[in-house]
Amino acid sequence: MNRFHREMIQFCDEVSSETAMPQWLLDKAAAIRRRLEGRTTSVPSAAFKGPTLAEDRAIARTERNATTASIRKAVKRRARGCCEACGGRTGSLQMDHFFGGSSRSSSTTVEGCWMLCDNCHHNKTDNAPTRQKWLDVYRDHCDRYRYDTQLIRLDIATALQRAKNP
Repeated sequence: MNRFHREMIQFCDEVSSETAMPQWLLDKAAAIRRRLEGRTTSVPSAAFKGPTLAEDRAIARTERNATTASIRKAVKRRARGCCEACGGRTGSLQMDHFFGGSSRSSSTTVEGCWMLCDNCHHNKTDNAPTRQKWLDVYRDHCDRYRYDTQLIRLDIATALQRAKNP
């Protein structure tokens, strides 16, 4: 039995001696103590091994990809093959997160994304001709679909933009 196992047994004994602990916690501590007392090796068994950090990240990535795919499908359906900024049907359409990239989970919603043609996506990314122009275009989009939470975010972004460039 290694030091970790001895410390865990000590912890289980301390938990068991507390009278204010819920019964389920006392039962769990007793079960862990019984398992640890039977150990003779310092290598944890497969029963104690949880997922690695890489496995946790892979699971999260798979869930995120599935969510993004369903959002992309809904945004494409809403766009009906047209750019949601200029209304054009030229070139391929790309999903754009208006308030930041896909790493920000709060912006990965149907309301926070729109389909743009290559030209509009490039211009929006570069804030060409101006950021204010894109805020106004996105405001029209949000008004059309009554995305109130996005309109509030736009009000804040517009106020910040005006404060930066009076």
